[in-house]
Amino acid sequence: MNQKLASYAIHEENSLGRVYPYTSGIEINDNESIYAKDTRRILHSESFNRLRDKTQVFPVTDERTNSLSRMTHSLQVAQLSSDIASVLNLNTDISYTLGLLHDIGHAPFGHLGQDVLNELMQNYGGFEHNFQAIRIVDLLERNNPGYNGLNLTFEVREGLLKHCSQDNAKLLEAQTIELNKKFGTNLPNIAVRHLKGEQSFLEAQLVNLADSVSYLYSDMKDAFRNRILTVKDIFEAPSFKNAYDFIMKSNPSEIMPTYKDQKIAISNNDKAKISNINDYMSNVINIMYKIAIKDLVSNSKMLIADSGIQTLDDIRVYKDHLVTFTDSQYSIQKNLKTFSRERIYRHPKIHNERFNQAEVLVGLFNAYMNKPEIMIGGGINENESIARNVCDNISGMTDKFALYTYKYLKENSPELVQGKFSLPKNFEISPDKQTEKKRLKIS
Repeated sequence: MNQKLASYAIHEENSLGRVYPYTSGIEINDNESIYAKDTRRILHSESFNRLRDKTQVFPVTDERTNSLSRMTHSLQVAQLSSDIASVLNLNTDISYTLGLLHDIGHAPFGHLGQDVLNELMQNYGGFEHNFQAIRIVDLLERNNPGYNGLNLTFEVREGLLKHCSQDNAKLLEAQTIELNKKFGTNLPNIAVRHLKGEQSFLEAQLVNLADSVSYLYSDMKDAFRNRILTVKDIFEAPSFKNAYDFIMKSNPSEIMPTYKDQKIAISNNDKAKISNINDYMSNVINIMYKIAIKDLVSNSKMLIADSGIQTLDDIRVYKDHLVTFTDSQYSIQKNLKTFSRERIYRHPKIHNERFNQAEVLVGLFNAYMNKPEIMIGGGINENESIARNVCDNISGMTDKFALYTYKYLKENSPELVQGKFSLPKNFEISPDKQTEKKRLKIS
């Protein structure tokens, strides 16, 4: 890496290294950074490959939709993270790697998958996709027959752990002590900052925000193209005014398509007009996206300069995050999340599918708890409970595989998908369409 790094950036020469004192074999490029090597291990992993068939927002199993998969989203976050890191003189390689890796722990069916598995695992330690990501890279993936996991660098593993409960942090502490004893090493616990209440390094901070920016504006574009959002909705989005002002300043004679234009085009099935409106509004959303990124970069530059930080240790004990938006843009991002939750994520077209998806996950959990030997995969880990084995297996499935497996079991062994495990009555799944429309004020 020929990049000139700030003193407080992640420097390869200061890396704490990997857990296992082994290489993965013949190295292709001796000049490649250790974090770029981690990227290669991730790209070739089964878990990353499965992200192509895991839902971001719109079900990837619905051929009628035109939307991102979780893999495409991860690639976008990786590139944006690297771009921002370059401008801030931070480490682009680890930023790209963390962006690529940040969603690897997600279960099938998006956030619903996490919610359902967490409910089913309440008596067995719960389920949280961020902690599951650590399980994947440290235990469930295999990069070498000599050890479990991908043997990633300490810094990547630490940056991946964005959130961590005290119980999980202590669990990782015990595992670290055991590994240090086994290999005669002295690696710290990757969760130590969560135990101490310290900040993450700047590259990890920027990946977290790159993720937020990427999914909010990508979800808006997908929702518009799939006719969940209208032109009127985009005009009412919290970030629209800034984009409109920018467009009018650049071209005062610009005429935007109206909601009426969109309704007429759809009513007449005027495909050319519909395509033009889609492209125009996608460009408007792209401008919103770029305004947010520009704000993030310029504000972060100022905060870092004013903070006086010089080292990684300075960052860890600093009072606040240093990679962040201005107060005004932060308010826009916060309001945009509310807007998206109400008009996209809870829209009947998306939300009502949660009934079927929850049924699939509960049925699979029951079947595998009833008869664990029928699970397809790497077998049973005897060091873990049956429930954790089942959870690992289901969370690693693609949406399509989960649907196929559940359908097969329900048709051929219906007694297995029934069992004591179910969701509580107050679990948040969309009610019937008419109630949902009324609640969301959708005509």
